[in-house]
Amino acid sequence: MKKLSISRGMSILGGIFLILSSAEFAYTQEENALSVGETMGLGEFKVFAGEESELSPHTNTVDKKDLEQQSPTGTGDLLKQIPGISAVRRGSVGSDPVLRGLREDQLNVLIDGARIWGACPGRMDPPSSHIDPEELEAVEVSKGPYSVRQGPGVLGGSINLITPRPKRWEEFNLHGSLSAGFESVSDGKSGRARLWGGDRPYSFRLSLGSRNYEDYNSGRGKVEDSRFEETDYSTKLWLFPNQRQEVGFSLSQAFGRDIRYPGKLMDTEESDTTRIMLDYSWNNVTPYLFSLQAKLYYNEAEHIMSNKHKDPKPGLMKMPIKAKTSSDTYGGRLETQWAPDERSFLSLGLDFYRLDRNAISKMTMMGMESEKKIWPDAFSYDAGLFVEYHRELTREWEFTVGARIDAVEADAKTPDPEALEFWGRKDLREKETNWAGNIGLSYNPLKTLEFFGAVGRGVRSADATERYSFFFPSSRFADNFDYIGDPGLEPEESLELDVGARASGEKASAEITLFYALIDDYIIGEVIPDLKPRTPGALGVKQYSNTDAIIQGVECWGEYHLLEEFLLKGSLAYTRGKDKQSGRPLPYMPPLEGKVALRYETAWLGFWSELGGRLAKRKERVAPEFGEEKTPGFATFSITGGINPYPGYTLLLGVENIFDKYYSEHLNARNPITGERVPEPGRNVYVVLKYEF
Repeated sequence: MKKLSISRGMSILGGIFLILSSAEFAYTQEENALSVGETMGLGEFKVFAGEESELSPHTNTVDKKDLEQQSPTGTGDLLKQIPGISAVRRGSVGSDPVLRGLREDQLNVLIDGARIWGACPGRMDPPSSHIDPEELEAVEVSKGPYSVRQGPGVLGGSINLITPRPKRWEEFNLHGSLSAGFESVSDGKSGRARLWGGDRPYSFRLSLGSRNYEDYNSGRGKVEDSRFEETDYSTKLWLFPNQRQEVGFSLSQAFGRDIRYPGKLMDTEESDTTRIMLDYSWNNVTPYLFSLQAKLYYNEAEHIMSNKHKDPKPGLMKMPIKAKTSSDTYGGRLETQWAPDERSFLSLGLDFYRLDRNAISKMTMMGMESEKKIWPDAFSYDAGLFVEYHRELTREWEFTVGARIDAVEADAKTPDPEALEFWGRKDLREKETNWAGNIGLSYNPLKTLEFFGAVGRGVRSADATERYSFFFPSSRFADNFDYIGDPGLEPEESLELDVGARASGEKASAEITLFYALIDDYIIGEVIPDLKPRTPGALGVKQYSNTDAIIQGVECWGEYHLLEEFLLKGSLAYTRGKDKQSGRPLPYMPPLEGKVALRYETAWLGFWSELGGRLAKRKERVAPEFGEEKTPGFATFSITGGINPYPGYTLLLGVENIFDKYYSEHLNARNPITGERVPEPGRNVYVVLKYEF
């Protein structure tokens, strides 16, 4: 752990925060202030605290109740419930979400509204893996480039992972919970202890968790080298100087050990994450300025990886490789929200982040050690201004418009001289000015029927791997090629159209959305035939380059109450992409997928049970030039249930993949030794017992 970097980050963040908040704390307001909705005559009105996005037609939410009724191994597995989201599996944990065919840095992944990046260039630790799903209170997924408030680079959408926020208490309270879980498919054991409470001026939350999983079983037997161990803790302290203001401090750390990945050339020996955050909010500032929110954060991720547990391909000599990598993020945001009149509200704000990334691998061959700089002390900086305006035009029509502009800078401090010679430049610094925006319109001819449409523009700058890597395999394209970066890559620019309808009634509700996106300067790989690969077993060399692409698809869901206690629900999602210039399919688009479930729920002891099925069509339309092959379809079924046998106790039971089906998702990584896709877990019986006081 970098103690110096943490203290430096704390000093910087604390100093800025105190300057920002000192003026507000000097102002004392009445204890019994009216809410914004009462002041402006708006009724119940949602105040956006920066951790949550607006619940627009383009947002899907997994709330606290849904989260408490599940036991996912990782956050990536949890996200796969939402129509339009798939995931790349490389091992037991760290499944990497894919939204509408877009992935990695084409998505914004936030934890409590703060940006975070993983430390591994090979995506062993995608951003969503840096929080245990048991720590989440809600997950919000905003699809498409329709939220300027969620930060820069929103191309495919934003995923906001929200943790519980300490609540305000009027008198002393102390509460806690204990939970323990077991999964048969991996002999997985997990446990977590929480304590929360407070008094009138303060509130706190403490959490400590641990997970220990062995190699998991697929439908054909054990998947070797897929175990992991993780321990984490989090602390939150909130102060409430008066009824309108609050200030919070959060510190979280996670420690992973011996994390094996059957879909990678290396495993993780150590993975350490630190997240520090300062929050400030002031509500009902004036009759028109109803909210001011400020946030400063520092996130640090460090990795140590090696191939000591990996066997080489037949005929190749094993060469020990070890890598130390890190990603440090400093960031913040300030947002004000205004109510100009009773029918509209306005958000104005700014945000920024700086991302420092360093990754060096060392390989030993015949007693000689060589060094490769994957991220050569690379950094990127983004500062942006945004505005979003929402207005109720009539009782039937609502209108939203948003815009943002970002100043972007990227550079690498210690590039390899050979790479500089290849690129034909000495100065790698690049500056960009990116702008994004959206316009949305909704029409409610009836209380039970809504039509909506939106046009949005999103821009994403190339990341450190795409700019500066040199003879390093791509995590995005599993084609077994060495990749070379291009410091001068153009940013990806998406222009997307969404149209859809939503209907709801006493017994049934349904929604359908069609989307079509034109992506200029889509980043892909182009073969360089004159270069020879340097990674053992690689097929050739490609360089990241720009092309134009089209991605389109449909998503729909519906539910119907058969009886008072029975609910039938289902969803369908399909995404199709092609290279606009060549007409060839884009690689690694998810197949047509559907879900269906029958749920029974009764008030007796809070009992519920759900029988569900997931079906994926055979994937025929593939891009063989990127190592993609056709994959068979599959159908899996599960049954889950829960009960509250005694006050404070909750018991969850479930069987996943009931028929022990052997299958692999189309997007799953390949085992670099065998060439086979990493399979999904087989039959899994799990049990979770929770006690809360």
